[in-house]
Amino acid sequence: MKALFLIRVRDPLPAQYDLKQLEAAGTKEFEPFGEVSDFSGELIEHPFGSAELYLQASSGGGISDYIVWRSDTGDAFLFRLHNPKGEEAWDFAGPVLVSLSTVQSDS
Repeated sequence: MKALFLIRVRDPLPAQYDLKQLEAAGTKEFEPFGEVSDFSGELIEHPFGSAELYLQASSGGGISDYIVWRSDTGDAFLFRLHNPKGEEAWDFAGPVLVSLSTVQSDS
């Protein structure tokens, strides 16, 4: 069985997005995958260490991340990632997270 890696990037969030509303939506979306943990501001040496919101849920099928991140240009994005368990997953996750942390809006 092949592992399924999934990344969904939402276009830039509107300028006046509601972080509490996004947190509630992310928690509700990820609850079926297991206990939802909030790592916002806790990931010091991580590409998304400065994420405004970093929710994560883990289950037998892998790890799911829900990230609200603001780029250096000031655009905010919502990223959803699913990383299956296994050695390949770790090889995949690092480069993907570093790449996503450089996303900027076209405008």
